[in-house]
Amino acid sequence: MRIDNRFLLIILLAFVYFYGWQFLAWEFDYQKLIAIFLFGLLTQVLFCLAFKIPVNALISTVITTMLMGLLIRTEFIFICGMISFFAVASKYIFQFRGKHLFNPANFGLVFMMLFTNQAFITNHRADHILIGFFVLGSLAILYRTNRRKLDTIAAFIFFSLLARGFVSSIGMDSALLYAQEVWYLIYVFLLIADPLSNPNSRIGRMAWVFIIVISTQIFVYGLGVQYGHFYALAVAGLFMPLIDYVCKKEAVFSWDSVYKRELHSNAALPS
Repeated sequence: MRIDNRFLLIILLAFVYFYGWQFLAWEFDYQKLIAIFLFGLLTQVLFCLAFKIPVNALISTVITTMLMGLLIRTEFIFICGMISFFAVASKYIFQFRGKHLFNPANFGLVFMMLFTNQAFITNHRADHILIGFFVLGSLAILYRTNRRKLDTIAAFIFFSLLARGFVSSIGMDSALLYAQEVWYLIYVFLLIADPLSNPNSRIGRMAWVFIIVISTQIFVYGLGVQYGHFYALAVAGLFMPLIDYVCKKEAVFSWDSVYKRELHSNAALPS
């Protein structure tokens, strides 16, 4: 029996929560985590009922809520619920041929930064053990689904190094290193690598990543926007329909066929 790779991702994120709490003294407000989780799941259930979406879409929503629980800092519970609602709803409001224009967790974070002044990106930092486990675990899960998905991460790292070299060559400060920042690890290995918000073709993904890197340089170094990486990923999402139209490919780039399997059936039971 093939295990849905999203379950493996949930286990990986659960380990991040546990390790950060037990060994890195991360503090979590459980009421806010519950608000993010419940509002996200409730929103997904409503869309499942309204559009007859298979109930296994709830698995992806669990991942989205776990990511936001790691990334959001705020004093207000209602903001957590609001961000979770808009993040999950964005999957169905902003679609192109069955794919998300925006990674839902990233959409929630951008919405948070644009429209609230009371919520921020987490300042959690990881140690070498957590970094190694998270990076290797993420790569293993992506490889298990389809090794081609690793090209998105490889291209991002390659283009980022080139861009950083260029920024340094013209005398701008490019010393911003985020290797131990939890938000950056999640950004590179999960948000950017999310296949359901990636272009379908390899050439398309390379162009998409190039747009992300260039937009990041503009937001972070040109405009001085803190956490401009998330804005850059949102901007790239606007280009995905054009990229998929130009680089036509029938096969949809997704987690795997397990994602399409319905966990319920209206078929009559055999007598």
